[in-house]
Amino acid sequence: MKLPGFIAMAVVGGISYVALVAPVTAKGKDNWLTQQAFKRAQQQDIEGQGDGSGNDFSTFDSGEQMLEEPQLFVPRRKSRTFGFTSLPDEEWQSQEPQVLTPRQRAVSEDDGFDPEPDQSVGELKSPDAGFGTYQPPKLVALIDSNLNPEAPPDPLAQAVLQQLRVGTGAPKVTDQQRDMIIRFYRIAEFRPLWVTPQGISDRAKLALSQLAKAEDDGLNADEYLPPRLAALGAGNAGQTGDFPALAALEIDLTAATVRYAEHLHSGRIVPNRLSGYYDLTPPALNIVQLLYALSDENSPQHYLAALAPPHPAYAVMKAELARLRSSQTAENPVPEGERVKPGERDARVLIVRERMLRLGYLSEDGTLAWMLGHAPEDSLPVGEYEMVLDEELSKALKAFQNYADIKQTGSIDQATVAALNGPSKEENLAKLVMNMERMRWLPRDLGRRHILVNEAASELQLIDASNVIWNTKVIVGKPETQTYVFSDQMETVVFNPYWNVPKSIVAHEMLPKLSENPYYLDDNGYEVLDTQGQRISSSAVDWWSYGEAIPFDVRQPPGNENALGRIKFLFPNSHDIYMHDTPAKKLFAKATRAFSHGCVRVENPRKLAEYVLGWDQSRIDEAIESGQNSDVKISAPLPVHLNYFTAWPDANGHLNYYPDIYKRDARLEKALSTVTVASN
Repeated sequence: MKLPGFIAMAVVGGISYVALVAPVTAKGKDNWLTQQAFKRAQQQDIEGQGDGSGNDFSTFDSGEQMLEEPQLFVPRRKSRTFGFTSLPDEEWQSQEPQVLTPRQRAVSEDDGFDPEPDQSVGELKSPDAGFGTYQPPKLVALIDSNLNPEAPPDPLAQAVLQQLRVGTGAPKVTDQQRDMIIRFYRIAEFRPLWVTPQGISDRAKLALSQLAKAEDDGLNADEYLPPRLAALGAGNAGQTGDFPALAALEIDLTAATVRYAEHLHSGRIVPNRLSGYYDLTPPALNIVQLLYALSDENSPQHYLAALAPPHPAYAVMKAELARLRSSQTAENPVPEGERVKPGERDARVLIVRERMLRLGYLSEDGTLAWMLGHAPEDSLPVGEYEMVLDEELSKALKAFQNYADIKQTGSIDQATVAALNGPSKEENLAKLVMNMERMRWLPRDLGRRHILVNEAASELQLIDASNVIWNTKVIVGKPETQTYVFSDQMETVVFNPYWNVPKSIVAHEMLPKLSENPYYLDDNGYEVLDTQGQRISSSAVDWWSYGEAIPFDVRQPPGNENALGRIKFLFPNSHDIYMHDTPAKKLFAKATRAFSHGCVRVENPRKLAEYVLGWDQSRIDEAIESGQNSDVKISAPLPVHLNYFTAWPDANGHLNYYPDIYKRDARLEKALSTVTVASN
């Protein structure tokens, strides 16, 4: 009886094995659920650092950045796709100790997952897919052959109507500009805005003087002043009594003024045509209202100038643009060489000392500190002493190094030389022009109190009444998982958040670990919920029988090891982007902090919560230490602006330049050239 029983058990066991394995192996050798796939995935985790592809983002630091071309990206909308791997283990180590059981230590000492990867699986697709050469809006002639109103009594107005109907050599404008300009003239009964029977008016001359200053705002004056308009601006009154010629000048000047006004107010580029990472609606200009306002203005140049962005940062950029253009000589670069420590001599010390004085890190008295502290018997020539890196200069260097976000050594080293030399004058001029263009895409009213995240600087600023009242470091998306650019409103602060693990992470990152230890999720503090919301053991689930259609929810409860940290800030948006705490504190020490899958990790979330909620520190700490998951609505939604500026002023108004980590400058510069060509 024992033998048949044994045989029966063997048969049952064999059937069970076949039932378990058959649906797995039927999917083919490349299915993630095969043991071979598990081994390949584990090998990838061993070989890759940071993203499972062999790219080590932990070395992405300050200085000259030589970035690879961005890889195909996973969108954050419903079409988003899969590409997840774990960050290096050390990046997820908590700052607070955690007691682990022996079995937990045997399974995983420092397991962690990026909480932000995209939620679904499919063909890799970049938000920039389909965005090739920038295509500006199509230009059409400023005429309407179907224009057939009642003829106005004034002869000059009749000439304007005729020019709009069949005029030869009509200027090129967009469809919307054409329609709005013609609407204005219809309402005004085709009375001219800029010319009289005697020639161009004083109003026209003042407007032309403003168009001639377009370069001051980083625009191209040639786009608004074709030769015959430029001649008028120089004092030519036009052809007196020649109504057809005057009507042609009238329409030319109106088209040029409208183009200038829109470019100054809303920008030359439509950002959402430039990249899929932009989700912006630049402020629109009402053209009919503009022309009516100009018709009543005795000083149209002031009205036009006021169309520029009112934000203080724009004024700083404009002033710096003028300063750089007026500077006649390029600054002497600091030559490269061996590291110079405090107390050592080097000819480059003279250049560095002068640079620290000009930048404000060293006082006039400080530049003479090298004369002090020498022993009476020292017999070196005075010039030799002057080349000594003295204590005052070393202190100044540390202050500069802190500003440049590099290691504070007080020495003249390679990183310091690179920071002192920085980009060339021409490169900085180009950056200013591009970032002034980006400023025009911002809402005119950012909110009296608002948050601005500069992705290029990896910095968050809290601004109240145009003053930066607090700032902190942040971590933004990697070059291949960039953070989107958009504006929204923060509504909720979540204390002790749960991390709901995306199904794709469960299938592609956790299943290999569960194959070795069915208790993996239990041992590491994850909760598994069935379709009824009841908690079950991870070992009770036959994970491999579901493929990627896993019907169970996996979540990480609140705690020090939670991938979202202790606080999450929600501003609901179509990109599933939010701000949150993180246990990976070490990454904030990096100069360039592009490590996430798109969300924004905040270095000091408790302080941010204080400002956002208006609570004191003790109340924030109490909410966190309670361990309870809780959502707190903000009393008044707080505007949040996620943007990308490679030139931006700090809290003191000093303009800083940042690496183009997403290579958006190159794309924008090319687009601006395309627009210039199209308008000529």
